[in-house]
Amino acid sequence: MVQVTNQFSMIVGPMIAGFIIHWLGYTVIFSATAILLTIAGVLVYMIKAKPTNQTTEDAQEGSMMKSLIEGIKYVKSHEFLKTLLLASIFLNLFVVGPLVMGLPLFVKNILNGSTLDFSFLEGALAFGMLTGAVIVGVINIQKKRGLFAIITLGIMSLCYLALSQTTMLWQSVVVLFLIGTMMSACNIPIMAIIQSIVEKEMIGRVMSIVSMSSMGLIPVSYALTSLFLAIGFPISTVMLIGAVPLILFLIYIFLRVPIIRTFD
Repeated sequence: MVQVTNQFSMIVGPMIAGFIIHWLGYTVIFSATAILLTIAGVLVYMIKAKPTNQTTEDAQEGSMMKSLIEGIKYVKSHEFLKTLLLASIFLNLFVVGPLVMGLPLFVKNILNGSTLDFSFLEGALAFGMLTGAVIVGVINIQKKRGLFAIITLGIMSLCYLALSQTTMLWQSVVVLFLIGTMMSACNIPIMAIIQSIVEKEMIGRVMSIVSMSSMGLIPVSYALTSLFLAIGFPISTVMLIGAVPLILFLIYIFLRVPIIRTFD
């Protein structure tokens, strides 16, 4: 439900924004965004969380770092979790920067498109993620979830490679829809796996490591993308360069980490 709600807003948001920018300009869209964020802040402030019992250790300085180290040790001792963490690192390092940061450049320089075309691509990606979330929620994968995740991630990587070679808007829309579908189809079972195999007292630490590996590397991915663009590489080439290492990594873990293929 969280994924569906998130992706629905990502479908509607870029499409509405594209139309507003196209017809009314950036002043209106930024003003509307400021108002909506203010409303969201008020709504968040109104959320009342139940008080929890915190131990003295939790309140001590350094307890967060201690928990982080414990989480890292726990992940390193579990082959499956360690592989998932490496996959997350590769995905966010080689895909997120070129895809998120480079998509406007791709529309402008490769497709020779407009702001409206960009909103179509953003909408296709988000609609694909919504579709993937619904499909996975309906079929409810229970067996070979590791294999399912690695296959969907592999298909997504191939589609990402194909995106770098597209030159027409409809091609890019179709490929981005498939990328979004495979992203959700991969991400949701992985999150379910982590929550089902990790001990209850360690789930917070492990999820923080997963979040750190993804969110922490996004700025690095942006920086690398900027560097390649500054050198003179076209955005299509940057996407190609990002897709190849990810595909090679997935082939490696598929062949050399058997627990990925057999894990239920």
